[in-house]
Amino acid sequence: MDSPENTGKPEEGTPRQWVSWKPDRSSGVSANRRVKPFLLYGVPALNVLAIAAIAALTAGRIAVSPSVRFDLPESEFFSGSRPTLSAALVVPQDSKPILFFDGIRYRLDDEAESAALSKAMSQAMEETGGTEVSLFADETAPHDQVMRFAAAAKRAGVSAVNIAIREARVE
Repeated sequence: MDSPENTGKPEEGTPRQWVSWKPDRSSGVSANRRVKPFLLYGVPALNVLAIAAIAALTAGRIAVSPSVRFDLPESEFFSGSRPTLSAALVVPQDSKPILFFDGIRYRLDDEAESAALSKAMSQAMEETGGTEVSLFADETAPHDQVMRFAAAAKRAGVSAVNIAIREARVE
């Protein structure tokens, strides 16, 4: 039962489920307002192209800020650490401090042994090419013994004395 003009309402006596409904195009969206296929598919592609263009233009100009540029000093490369001489100042229980350098025991209270220590350090510097001495001392080593060692090293021509303290062991 088709009517010449379909208003969406069933005619009298027609069951509702059998009514054929046709949309009324006069009241809907006009053809000018429909989404064009270009806008639907073209705009995302233009966005991708715009992002790619911006990335290409700024690729060489991106810099991390703040930054500091400096030149490293040029020097010869050598493997390992610098040659250094080492000595150990130990304080046995109820005894005077003893210094060990190059496997030889020295007492810094004695001027002759202190001079012999200076001579041994000077010879060791010539052999190894080192100009620094590392002193490994017990925590209980007297300050004057450390200063006597530094004086003997100065007489030998040592450029620097590095001091490391070992904590006393409690038994």
